[in-house]
Amino acid sequence: MTQQKGKRKRYPLSQLAQPLNDHVNDRVNDRVNEQIGKPASEQAIQSKANDAEESGAGRSMSEMLEAIFLGYHPPSFATRLSLLDDGLPLPQVFAWEADVDDPVLSQLNSEETRTLKGFEQITFQGRKSSKYLQAMQALQAAHPESEYLALILINYLQRWDQAQYQELETQLADAHPDWLLLRFTHASGLLLDTDPTDPDPKAIARFLAVMNDRFELHEQLERQPTVPLSETLVMSFYTATAAYYILTDRFARACYSLNLAAAAGAENLLPLMSQLLMRVLDQDQLEGLKTFLEPLRQEREASWSEAD
Repeated sequence: MTQQKGKRKRYPLSQLAQPLNDHVNDRVNDRVNEQIGKPASEQAIQSKANDAEESGAGRSMSEMLEAIFLGYHPPSFATRLSLLDDGLPLPQVFAWEADVDDPVLSQLNSEETRTLKGFEQITFQGRKSSKYLQAMQALQAAHPESEYLALILINYLQRWDQAQYQELETQLADAHPDWLLLRFTHASGLLLDTDPTDPDPKAIARFLAVMNDRFELHEQLERQPTVPLSETLVMSFYTATAAYYILTDRFARACYSLNLAAAAGAENLLPLMSQLLMRVLDQDQLEGLKTFLEPLRQEREASWSEAD
């Protein structure tokens, strides 16, 4: 299997999942800022980023964090993880296919298609509409086999109605164990409200239950072998595990997850990267992380030099 990009329609799954992940990151960022105050947060993160990225002069915080955490060769990173002896599985997914359309979408009649397009528009623009919500709820109920319709409805509710969002997402996750993308976004949502400086053990336990205590994507696919290995699935899984590993101080694992999420197309990872760096509590931990990443950094820079 080779990583590839396919021709995209206006609202592919990757665009649908991205606002969910952005919403997770916005909430994470709010939590970090609540704990230490925005100016102090930025100053502390900038200071740690300068310590971790020695060539950081003149770079923005985002550029420094990306240089620290992203762009590493996944198989090499997986080999590096084998040195941790942490009892967790080693990654096996290093390539994926472009997203494919939900087959239900081609079966919608003209009225249903208009409803979907209108609801997509207000959802991706962050607008609220009771009229479109009611129409979309009826459309999703008429096609309960469509993961896409469920996901876009959940996307809207996550922003505008937390009670309905939690009820529907739990209901659908229980009813459709093969909807891995839904499960992974649900797992991410469970970590939204936990304090990054003092994570809620109950939230962590619920996350593990939703993920079935399976910490790598190939383990998830073993139970659902017919699920396509798409870029959105990879992005969503590794965004979820990045949040989990950050909160449990598994810094190298968190770096790997961030690396894979970015490779699969995730954007706006800055809040999660900032949170990771803020949880590196002392200089020894920071130096340990730098030492772990150094061979990967050298390999990355060598590949860039060859490309030039």
